[in-house]
Amino acid sequence: MPKIISSVTAVCPMNICTQGFAKRRGVVPLDRAAFSWRGENVPWARLRFSKAAIVRDSLRERGVCLRSCYEEAVLHAPEEARIAVERIAGPVLMLHPERDAMWPSEISAEMIERRLDDKGFSYPVERFSYHYASHLLIPVKSRSTAMFRVERKHPEQCWESDMDAFERTLAFWRDAW
Repeated sequence: MPKIISSVTAVCPMNICTQGFAKRRGVVPLDRAAFSWRGENVPWARLRFSKAAIVRDSLRERGVCLRSCYEEAVLHAPEEARIAVERIAGPVLMLHPERDAMWPSEISAEMIERRLDDKGFSYPVERFSYHYASHLLIPVKSRSTAMFRVERKHPEQCWESDMDAFERTLAFWRDAW
């Protein structure tokens, strides 16, 4: 396959392809990938989907938290489910919260960075982590931010993180393109 991706900006990145979900009386895991390529399933890692764990973690987090569904897959996915990020033909920018409640994007970003280094990736890689940020690391005022405890507890600092991430993204795009 040719190198068709010339740069990547990843907000709350994931280093693997996971199984898909459908909304049918709640969220239902599917027995197929979350993504496809030209109509075909791509290799994927199964998640540890547990409604009880989601409820438990969301109560502990005091906000929506799917993290435990993804952690095992992110750390131990088979090689074929890992995204071949080394095939990117250009610079990479990753932005994420220090602790993402939706999935372990900070661990994924570290693993992506390590994979790129191990594979001798020759383009620039930048990674920024934000202490006050949620999975919605974008500068948009929305009621959805209330899903995340950090957004409710530290709205001004989260907004500053959102704006910083947006400004870094614009600067990255100016340089990359």
